[in-house]
Amino acid sequence: SPCPMAEPKFTLMASDDDENDDDDEGGAGRGPLSDRLSETVEAPSLTEEDICEGVEMVPSHKTNETPKTTEASETTEPTQPTEPTQPTEPTQPTEPTEPTAYPWSMWKGAVPVVFVCRFDVRRGNVVEWCQPPEAGLEGVEFKALCAGFHELEEDYVYFKHGSWFGLAAFQKLVVDDPVHRNVRLRSVGLFMNSYAELRGYRRYLEDRVSDLNESEGNYTNLIEFYRQHHQQETPMSPAVPALREDMDYIGSSFLLMIMYFGPSVFQIWKALFLRLRILFYTLVPVGVVCDRVHCACQLLTTSSDSPITPHDPNPIFYVNVADIEQLAQMKFYVACTTEKVFAEKETLFDVFVDGQIVRVPDRKTAASLQLTQADRRRFDQIRHWTEEYAMNLGAGHSTQAEEAEAQRFITHINDALLSSLVDHATHETILYASDLPYERPSIASHLTCGETYRTLGLDSKDLTFVRSLMALYNIQAETRRYRRDCYG
Repeated sequence: SPCPMAEPKFTLMASDDDENDDDDEGGAGRGPLSDRLSETVEAPSLTEEDICEGVEMVPSHKTNETPKTTEASETTEPTQPTEPTQPTEPTQPTEPTEPTAYPWSMWKGAVPVVFVCRFDVRRGNVVEWCQPPEAGLEGVEFKALCAGFHELEEDYVYFKHGSWFGLAAFQKLVVDDPVHRNVRLRSVGLFMNSYAELRGYRRYLEDRVSDLNESEGNYTNLIEFYRQHHQQETPMSPAVPALREDMDYIGSSFLLMIMYFGPSVFQIWKALFLRLRILFYTLVPVGVVCDRVHCACQLLTTSSDSPITPHDPNPIFYVNVADIEQLAQMKFYVACTTEKVFAEKETLFDVFVDGQIVRVPDRKTAASLQLTQADRRRFDQIRHWTEEYAMNLGAGHSTQAEEAEAQRFITHINDALLSSLVDHATHETILYASDLPYERPSIASHLTCGETYRTLGLDSKDLTFVRSLMALYNIQAETRRYRRDCYG
């Protein structure tokens, strides 16, 4: 069913004397606003107003807890048995081939490298085996075996190595082997040209790492796999559109991410639109926060009707201390890490997300990303809309349907925001902001003071964000604070 928001118009609301308010909204300026801009922008505490409005918040003392993520199943349709129409010789049973056992048929990208990493009691993390043998894999062993993996039985991780996207499946096996401290820590992984292409191989890698832990040194299956896949046709489509369109793969992760962060998810939304450097910190497991990076990028989804396509947020997934030099040279990215040392290196990021806490070290950037009442209302609306949609579907509905509706809601918000900004620039109108309340973002409202202004669904504290957004996309539209004597 279509999204109920006929035209969610974002009301950008501000007050006159705009020229004198830049310091208030931009940085270490004067007065109460500067006092409100702390170095840490946290998810709001649960208030009586929130309770009345039905906004569900997660207590801040759970900031390091990792939500349980439901993974989309990666099964294939079973082969339908056929009955012979006439007596024939009995058919010899055949074992299922790899393409029918794992969902690879829809991906045609080549697999340039397959590798195995393990923990060695004398040498630490090492690349145990790779194909082709001459592949340059320096440093891969520290991403395939992330910090903290030794605490888990199994996990997975996505990461980048040069221009390749990598996926590795990890497993710990307890054995009776004092020489190796009675444990085997191993990861099996591969590289492809885009992140979206990796999704069909995770279960296969999990099976292979389990086999290798049970039977060390047996690479026969991996060798045959590489022989079959390393020369396949490389897809022409870019990675980012596939990254945003692949909702089936992430199961219920997108909606879980929104509910996990609460209204603060729109701080991340603003940071993505402004093409900032976003780093998620988490304790293990790593796979769930890699999915969170994926879902964060989904917040930029727009339709084909949008006048502007948001910039690629550059998802690079898991990073460690070996990536510090590379991160220092990047102007924007979305990444995650399990290494707490990054929290002290504020020059490497613009936004540091620790659990549910969104920390913005720079005060001017914090002004653009501050949490507003409009963010709370928008979160409340998307929560109620997806719940209502689920109830209409009834028992037994697929969570992917809720995911699709949540994604459509975000897409509608993004289209309305960008269309409104471009419309103001095209018609050379002045974009005002005020603190006037409005009923619902889904209802088109207009403010009149000599002329009618289109609304944007934000509020006065978002004026700095919109100015930064217009500057980034070179949108020429004047913004002022709304004169209170114009209120009718």
